[in-house]
Amino acid sequence: MKTIPVSKALLPCLRFIFFCLSFTARTQELPADNQNIFVTELEKKALHEPPFENEALLFFMAYDSSLDIKEYSVLKNELTEFVVKLERRKSRFKADMEYAKFVFDKTHAKYLRHYIKYIPFNQLFHNGNFNCLSGTALYAYLFEQLGFRVQIFETRYHSFLTITNHGILKALIEATDGENGFINGADKVKSTIEEYQLNESKLVPDRNAVPVEHYPRLNPISIKELAGLHYLNLAVVHFNISEYQKSLISLKKAELLYPASKRIKEMISMALLCSYEPRFSDFYSFDKK
Repeated sequence: MKTIPVSKALLPCLRFIFFCLSFTARTQELPADNQNIFVTELEKKALHEPPFENEALLFFMAYDSSLDIKEYSVLKNELTEFVVKLERRKSRFKADMEYAKFVFDKTHAKYLRHYIKYIPFNQLFHNGNFNCLSGTALYAYLFEQLGFRVQIFETRYHSFLTITNHGILKALIEATDGENGFINGADKVKSTIEEYQLNESKLVPDRNAVPVEHYPRLNPISIKELAGLHYLNLAVVHFNISEYQKSLISLKKAELLYPASKRIKEMISMALLCSYEPRFSDFYSFDKK
């Protein structure tokens, strides 16, 4: 998110006014019934009905309005068959990380061919189009299915994952880099993470205008919470073209998946405020992951 610089003296007053207006708007604009915000039955099952809580990839696939339950099953079966093929090759490798690198390469070649900043998850099955979030989600799912312990991390502008084997941090997976995105070794992983954080700290425009809780940091999240960021991206698209109600609906879904996200809550307030008084939109523009 980019903000205009604000003097320290004015910040408390502006934040109080902002809070009052956004609170008033929130009580008026947010859908009262969660069931009314879902576009498809698949999305309703993913975000609302408990039996689907453990269907990790469903959270990503559900927000594509063209996808139904039948096609979801087809795509899930395709991934299951891919996992089986990968498992059959494991015995050929003496070291776990050699095998993990093989999985990384095969997955990137098959599914992650064209990086596009905003793209639905399901497109990686059809034409190899992906982004940071969908690529990270795919790798997290596959490595978990293959027996690795996975941890996804969110930073302000990015997401990536690490894999652990026998309790030892082994590798970092950068889904957007097919050539150098498999980073092996604890020291290299640590230095890469430090580099991410350093680079992102330079992107914060004004520390007087950005709330401290949104400074760049390393935040471990689940694959379900990662899917919440997918909905956040969709909300950003709507927000930036002044479709505030559509943005709010996507943000409500994002909040259902990732209720602890301060960034999602912040943007809900922004979208509510702009829907209440569109002139406030001149102060804000948002960047997607």
